[in-house]
Amino acid sequence: DLKLETIAKMFNYNSAYLGKIFKKEIGERFNDVLNSIRIENAKRLLNDTDLKVYQVSEAVGYNNIDYFYSKFKKYVGVSPKEFKKEG
Repeated sequence: DLKLETIAKMFNYNSAYLGKIFKKEIGERFNDVLNSIRIENAKRLLNDTDLKVYQVSEAVGYNNIDYFYSKFKKYVGVSPKEFKKEG
């Protein structure tokens, strides 16, 4: 359960301030980078393992399967199930 707020507390920063610093340095919002990394890992797991979609969702940090489906489709263009079939 990785959140900007959690990281900010670790370093004694305000989360809004840390978010601005992150965007300035990286060029993207923290959550967008995190989602991108999670989706790339999900694609790898869907291709390289026999895990079910809900297991992949949990493995990459999404506890809500519907949210995972919507983010996956947004980033990849197809649902995780379709991606697994194509792979």
